[in-house]
Parts: sequence; C-alpha cells; structure tokens
Amino acid sequence: MKELNPFGKGKLRYFTTGQVARQNNIHANTVRIYENWGYISPVPRAKNGYRKFTLLHSDQVKLIRLVINFTWLSGRIRKLALGVIISSAKGELERSLSFADSLREKIKLAVEEAERALLVVEQWQKNFYSDRSFNQGYCSGGVTILIDTTKDTLRTWERNGLLRINRTIPEKYRIYFPHDINRLKVISALRKAGYSIVSIRRMLLKLENDAGADIRRLIDTPSPDEAEDLVYATDRWLSKVKSLERLSPEIVNHVKYMIENYC
Repeated sequence: MKELNPFGKGKLRYFTTGQVARQNNIHANTVRIYENWGYISPVPRAKNGYRKFTLLHSDQVKLIRLVINFTWLSGRIRKLALGVIISSAKGELERSLSFADSLREKIKLAVEEAERALLVVEQWQKNFYSDRSFNQGYCSGGVTILIDTTKDTLRTWERNGLLRINRTIPEKYRIYFPHDINRLKVISALRKAGYSIVSIRRMLLKLENDAGADIRRLIDTPSPDEAEDLVYATDRWLSKVKSLERLSPEIVNHVKYMIENYC
C-alpha cells in the first residue's frame, strides 16, 4: 500500500466515525461497512479502541459516494467503478485516476449506444403493423448469423415472451420470417445497449396495443400519472446512464484533488 499524507495540507487532526459520517451525510454504520469492505485505507485505533479517521479517509468516503451508483451496473462499468474505489483505498491515486478516466469514457459510450438502440426501435416502430411479410423463412442457424447471436439466446428471448415463433409441421422446427428478424434486431440492439428483458417485453406488449406510442417516454421516462407497471417496464436505462455521465467528471476531479492534497 502506497504511503500517503493522511492529513493533506490541513492540520494534524483525527475524526470520529460519527464526524466522518456527518461530513458525508451518511449513517455511521455505512462508514464502518466501507471500512470492512476495504473501500478505505486502514483506520488506526486509539488506546481505547476508537477509530481515528483522517481527512484522507473522509475524502475516500466522498469518492465512494460518488462512485457507488456505478457499481450497481454490471460488466465493465462495475469493474472500472470498483477499480476507482479499491485503488484509492490502497493509496494508488494515480491508478484510481486512470480507472476514473476509463469509467468516464465507458459511460459516455453507454449513453451513445442507448441512444442508437432507441433510433433502431423508432425506425422499426414506423412499420410495426405493415412489417408482416412471409416471403422467406429462416432457421435458427441462419438467424444467429443475421443478428450475431446464439441459439440459446434466441430461445431465452422466446421463453421470456419477447417473440412468438412459427414452427414447421410435423418437425416443429422454428421458422423465422422477415418481421421476426426485424423484431429480433430491435431486441438485440436494446439488450446490447443495457435495457432489461422485462423492460423490452413490456415495451413490445405496449406497442402491440398502440403502435404509435412514444417509445422514448415509454422505455425511459414515464410520467408520474402512468400506471406503476409502466414505470417498472421502462427501467429508465437511458436516464440512468445519462445521470452517471454527468457525474463522471466530478469523480475525475475529486481524484485529482486527492492527488494534489495527499501525494
């Protein structure tokens, strides 16, 4: 663990658990949890066993509070967010800054991908009822190549009610027609962009009843007067990643501040 100046440019002063909690507007138990998880540097103890927090610990807690929402996501974004926190706890602030920069770029790409997915949906929506051609059918193998996925994924989407596929008689093989493939392209784009299966299914059900529905409002920002199930259906993915995109520069700036003060 790299040795940092735990008091920064301030006076030599220690804080209690409660004081650090108040400085960051959280409960004292939350501070203890972060310590147990290894999210902050080791905290020395007084002779009476009380924790002796420093300004560095308080700023590490502030960093955690900025980054913690990113850890709720999966994949690369979560790994980068944890990298910011753990590197800070180890005193590796330059490494923490590198993770923070990568996190900012990754969340920016997530926003762009979510926007592109909605454009795919909006284009498909224009032909939602008219797109019912049956001039050519494809088997599962051909479809996996067309939309760059796997047979298992296709079956998962079908099991979860995202589409209903015709089957041949008597073999009962799945046959995908052009309108099925277009629907699958939409599903694939939304899944790759981060939207949940639940939100996609409910969006598709809504479109079957109202092909002219406002997709962006439906899938991302439902109004408060809409039914509760629509709120859950949207998953608010685009709003989530956009809010994280606005937050990411603050994370970078805070790590830079820590480098200036504690290195």
